[in-house]
Amino acid sequence: MNGRRGSDLGHNPLGAVAVVLLLALTGVTVWTGAFGGEASEDLHELVAWTLLAVIGLHIAAVVVMSLIEKENLPRAMISGDKPATRHPGAVDARRPSIPALLAATIVIVGTILAILQYDPQAFMPRSAEAFEHRTETGAEPSQAVEEEREED
Repeated sequence: MNGRRGSDLGHNPLGAVAVVLLLALTGVTVWTGAFGGEASEDLHELVAWTLLAVIGLHIAAVVVMSLIEKENLPRAMISGDKPATRHPGAVDARRPSIPALLAATIVIVGTILAILQYDPQAFMPRSAEAFEHRTETGAEPSQAVEEEREED
């Protein structure tokens, strides 16, 4: 032992915490934005700014750890591969099974359908103001967009 920890095949412990934190903050940002209404607007902004700060910190940590460990972590994040010479004995993960791929497809399609149920115009271009101010006019998002077009 030389006082240095070995190279990690996956995330190091702090990187794993960062991933969980990024996922949690993303979820809270989405939920407070979509379902919180005006009452949670301040919380939504606070969480969103916190998310951006954690993203910046994570990027800085990836750069620093890449320099310290002399390993191109951004390349590994994009390709999913790390040099085999640094990780002897490591084996590739097995490919996802057909049931796993089917489950993922069902979740993705279900999510898209739920989004469209909540807002039929969700994937249509529109101004943020038209969507945010739908409660002031009592109109649904699609009606607010139509009203905005009529005003122009």
